[in-house]
Amino acid sequence: MRVTNDSIISNSVDLSTSWVSDPIWLGHMRDFSIQLFFNGLPNGVLRLQCSNDRENIPDTNSGVNNWSLVQGSTQAIAAAGDHTWAVSDAGYRWVRVQWIPGMSSEGAIYNGRINGKGW
Repeated sequence: MRVTNDSIISNSVDLSTSWVSDPIWLGHMRDFSIQLFFNGLPNGVLRLQCSNDRENIPDTNSGVNNWSLVQGSTQAIAAAGDHTWAVSDAGYRWVRVQWIPGMSSEGAIYNGRINGKGW
């Protein structure tokens, strides 16, 4: 069984502006979870996007251009805290996190990780 656990943010993410993470190649992952921690006074939505763009290797994401919303992944955020998505039987090649701020959103995503399992 293959297992991965990686950071998905290198610096904190300002919650007053829109943001998308770098594409995450799922490769041989069948199941994964993404966990985020945020502070301040956030006001907005987090959601997952997926892509089936071209076969690729994990360290090259330049050809990933077409994204779709992962149904049921939208989560309203209105207080400091955390959020975790747990996805089973992921059938797509790539995933990324998107933040869409609302009015008067403040704070930061200060930690984000993906944990994945597969064959």
